Amino acid sequence: MSRWSKVLFVVLLLLVTAMALRNFALSTAVAHGPVPVPPDPWFVAHGPVPVPPDPWHGPVPVPPTPWDR
Repeated sequence: MSRWSKVLFVVLLLLVTAMALRNFALSTAVAHGPVPVPPDPWFVAHGPVPVPPDPWHGPVPVPPTPWDR
C-alpha cells in the first residue's frame, strides 16, 4: 500500500469513529433527557425582569368579532 492509501484509510477510520461516537452520544442524551440547569441566583433573588409597556405603539387593538354585537 502506498503512503496516501494509508493516510486515507486512517482519515476514513477516524471519520467513521467520530460518527459512531456522535450517534452514541445523541442516543444516550435522548434516553436520559436534557441536563437540568440550576436557576440563576440573580433571578432567584430579584425575580423576573419586568418588561415595560411600549410607549410608542401602545396596546394592540383587538377588532370586534360578530359575536361581540
